[in-house]
Amino acid sequence: MAQSQPVSVWSDFIRNRRDLAALNEHKRKKILNDLGAAIMADPDGVSIEIERSRGAPALCQYMRVMFASDRTPEVVDQLDAVLHWGKPDKSIREMLSTPAYDDGSTWFPRAKRAGYFTGCVAGVLDGKRRSSTSLASRLPLLLSSRDQTIIALQIAERLKIGRPSKGDSYAKWMLNGLSKKDLVSPDVMDWFELGFDRAY
Repeated sequence: MAQSQPVSVWSDFIRNRRDLAALNEHKRKKILNDLGAAIMADPDGVSIEIERSRGAPALCQYMRVMFASDRTPEVVDQLDAVLHWGKPDKSIREMLSTPAYDDGSTWFPRAKRAGYFTGCVAGVLDGKRRSSTSLASRLPLLLSSRDQTIIALQIAERLKIGRPSKGDSYAKWMLNGLSKKDLVSPDVMDWFELGFDRAY
C-alpha cells in the first residue's frame, strides 16, 4: 500500500539519517517545517511509521533542534496531536484505548506508538538522547535547566498533568502525570510504557 505524503516525509528523513545541524539555516528550517507539518497532517500515520522504522534517533534529533530553535509550542502541538491520535475532539484515554487483536490476545497499538513518540520528548529533556559530535558542535542543543523548565511547563499546561516535582526525571513526571490524571487507563498504560521505554 502506498504511503501518504506526510508518512513519506518522515520515512525519507529516518532513512537518510540527515544531520540537521550540518545544513544552512534556510534548508534546516524548511525540513523542520516539513516534518512538523507532516506530524500535524497525519499524526497517526507518522507515529506508526516512526515506531515501525525504529525512528527514535531521527525523531529525537528533530525535537532537540526544534527546542533549540525556540519552537517548543509546535512540538507541544505535535505531542498533543499524537496523544489524541489526530482527533482533538476526543479524549486521550478514548483514542489510546482502542484495542487490536492478534491470536486471541488483546493489545493497544495506538498507546504503544504514542508512548514511543512521548518517550523521545522525555529522553531529550532528560538528556538521554545525545547529539552526534557534529550536531553538538553546530547548534546550542544542550538544554539548560531553564529551557527544560519552560518546555515542561508548556507540556504540563497543555496536557493538564501538573508541574514536575523536584528531583523527578521528566520521564517519571510524564508517565505519572498521564496515569494520575487518568488520561491513560491502567491496562493501556503498560503498552504506552513499552513504547515509551524503547524510545527513551
